[in-house]
Amino acid sequence: MKRNITLAVCALLLLTIIGCTFPLAKPAPLGTGVVYSNVKYSDDNYPVINPVKGSKKGEAFMTSILCCFNEGNSSVIQAARDGNIKKVQTVEHEYLNVLLLYQKYTTHVTGE
Repeated sequence: MKRNITLAVCALLLLTIIGCTFPLAKPAPLGTGVVYSNVKYSDDNYPVINPVKGSKKGEAFMTSILCCFNEGNSSVIQAARDGNIKKVQTVEHEYLNVLLLYQKYTTHVTGE
């Protein structure tokens, strides 16, 4: 019985570590490092109406500390609200990681 409980706790711990190591909240691009990353990339899933940057800018972000404490809203809708944008023209994301201790996802939008 003790062995089964120990195995269950170890499996849960392993799944927790995997969940912290590989961010699931937002898709990070390939090539992100475990020690340090600071990359920008486009969102292929969001249809861009006009690839020319708009005059208004907005951003939204979320942070993670120690892969245990997460806060924020980095959605395109929140970024558009931040910039008072009614018609989104471009969407870009930024991912910052320092030793998996601190992670920050930022969504940048431009539009009219």
